[in-house]
Amino acid sequence: MEGAQIHMLVNHFPILGVFFGAFILLGGVFFKKLDIVKTGLFVLIFSGIMALPAYFSGEEAEEVVEEMGISHDIIHEHEEQAETVIWLVEILALLSIGGLIILRKSTERYRLIGLSLASLALVTFAFLAQVGHSGGLINHPELRENKQVENTIDED
Repeated sequence: MEGAQIHMLVNHFPILGVFFGAFILLGGVFFKKLDIVKTGLFVLIFSGIMALPAYFSGEEAEEVVEEMGISHDIIHEHEEQAETVIWLVEILALLSIGGLIILRKSTERYRLIGLSLASLALVTFAFLAQVGHSGGLINHPELRENKQVENTIDED
């Protein structure tokens, strides 16, 4: 499988995983269920793991779309955003691992851990959504501001 295919396959996991992980954490806190909080932490860890192949396959994906004539400026903006957000996702995953370690020793602080990491996850999701949007602009010209979609329908 090529890097561009890997990129397209895995790039949605971190975005959706962080989003759902945040709400699973909030659900665990709201319903006072430690196991749900732990599940949310595992989802955030999985999101951090999946962000790595999405990030590292970006260069190969860039080469493919540049050959297709996609503007370098659009690609560069997506790349710059990804270089920043990868740190947020990985820090979130590491803090989630830390949260699981703390909860293994003592469950008293599960609400604090759940609320803190859910808050960080929602902030991270906002950045991930922006990266996802800029990536969508690469392959969806209809989303760009300077829309020039050619009419290819014969009107006979």
